Amino acid sequence: APVYGATKAGIHSFTMSLRFNLTSENSSVQVYEILPPKVKTNLDPNSNIGEDLNEFVQHAFTGLVNGQQEIGMKMSDTARKATRSEIDETFQKMDAVYKQMLSQ
Repeated sequence: APVYGATKAGIHSFTMSLRFNLTSENSSVQVYEILPPKVKTNLDPNSNIGEDLNEFVQHAFTGLVNGQQEIGMKMSDTARKATRSEIDETFQKMDAVYKQMLSQ
């Protein structure tokens, strides 16, 4: 879990830096970031947890068409807008779940 979280944070930071750098250089290049929630796909056919794939794709496409530079959906959109204290609270909950999983 630490590597997964660090990777997501690194990509988010890189995307933001690239976006702002290109904006300051008056570039016509636009940088978009899609932050998917858990989505039901064939990668985990036994799981019924997550958002419908077609609904998520439509939501993301609509965000791109509307020029939304950061696109989240439901839980990932809530996380995208979270305050520092909300982020800390979420981390503590996730950490407890991972520790419980490892102890089994």
